[in-house]
Amino acid sequence: MGIFGALLLRQMSIQIPNISMHEYYGYASSHPRTSLFFFLACLGLMGFPISPTFVGEDLLFSHIHEQQVLLAFIFSLGYIVSGIALIRLYARLFLGHETRPHFSHSLMNQ
Repeated sequence: MGIFGALLLRQMSIQIPNISMHEYYGYASSHPRTSLFFFLACLGLMGFPISPTFVGEDLLFSHIHEQQVLLAFIFSLGYIVSGIALIRLYARLFLGHETRPHFSHSLMNQ
């Protein structure tokens, strides 16, 4: 899932240069398939219940003993922060109003 998401990001950066994470770009309307596949890749990396990552997280948490509260807290915090970062990355690229070059009305009427 991570490699697939990275390949999608690479494809987006080749098609659309100068992408930064300082604003919302709204590419979901112009790139709907890429948006869907990247969202599924993000869900897979976050540990959504239908993904293999969920099984790995479940195995890690099942091996933590009752006395290891700090370890469980650290793992939980790591998964929460990575999930927030992935969804924020998705939101910055694919949500919001699409930023296209604006043409003046005089150019469009010629």
